[in-house]
Amino acid sequence: MAAREALGRFAGYLDDPETRLQAADTEMPHRANELICTASFDADPVPAGDVMPAAGPLLRTVTIELSRAPVSPPQIHVTRTPMASNAVEREHFSTPRRLDGIGDDAMIRDQDQAGAMRSWATAAVGNVRLEVVTSGMDWSGGATPPVWRSPTMRDDLSSGAQAVLAELARELPESLPIATSEPPSTPTAPPGTTTTTVPVPVWNPCAIPESAIVAAGLDASKKENGTGGGCRWRGDGYTVEILAGAEPFHEVYYSHYGWYPTPRPIKIRDRPALMVTKAFGGAGTDVDDGYCELGFDTPFGTKNGIPTGRVSIELWDTVDRKPAAVCKDLARLAEPLVAHIPPSR
Repeated sequence: MAAREALGRFAGYLDDPETRLQAADTEMPHRANELICTASFDADPVPAGDVMPAAGPLLRTVTIELSRAPVSPPQIHVTRTPMASNAVEREHFSTPRRLDGIGDDAMIRDQDQAGAMRSWATAAVGNVRLEVVTSGMDWSGGATPPVWRSPTMRDDLSSGAQAVLAELARELPESLPIATSEPPSTPTAPPGTTTTTVPVPVWNPCAIPESAIVAAGLDASKKENGTGGGCRWRGDGYTVEILAGAEPFHEVYYSHYGWYPTPRPIKIRDRPALMVTKAFGGAGTDVDDGYCELGFDTPFGTKNGIPTGRVSIELWDTVDRKPAAVCKDLARLAEPLVAHIPPSR
């Protein structure tokens, strides 16, 4: 696979030999002269011990776009999104840096927007425009959530994007056909052929046996539909809700919005989980009393080569006790429940 060595160096110890470039998800149909692929490399997002891991990469993603178009005259330059010059984009993108020896008109810029970083590298080889975008997340090295932006990450993303772009430009066949002004028509499926989308399987929390619900101290007869397909039960002075989602674990619990400021690894029986309190007001606000949550990495599928899916067990009490007391109760009542939630990776 083109650029496999550069991808492996960029991923470092996150690299998996089985990882393959996959067609990127997009709401827009692929045009005949365009190819977009994504590869992601990640570590298990739930720490195995009782402390957060040392500083280092947690997630690395590379998106590669190849677009073929008629060769433009030298004085015409197609402006792509990361290199655009309007005021809004200048605010979030660094000054472009030229890259020598990589195709034609090669440059790279760093994006720092909404608390996250990306690096964009572009070049042209003949009539093919190459674009490489890198992003990621790092363990913070302490008891705080992983980080989406840091000087170390910026350097890592930038050097990775440049290396992948250089390898692609070197390996891209020189004999690629020159595109005409009329792109080839998109092939149509033979008559009678149907295309189906396989839905991501979602686990039903309401299927937990009543015996486990009772063992947790909940009233099995007071089962209610919860948020987004979750299931809710009442206890003596508190409510428990269990939810399942197809989102990647790190996007839920390690988001850069600051909802979970103090993640704590824990084992419920022998099941690794992340115990979190929540600042419903976002970054910089105090965590809310009367609430605690357990997060389990439970892959229901994959996206761009990494497992996705999580199960959450949430506890609210009626007197707004401090989170430490609520979390202690949650750890106790979750013990009979964890045997009935989907497995971790």
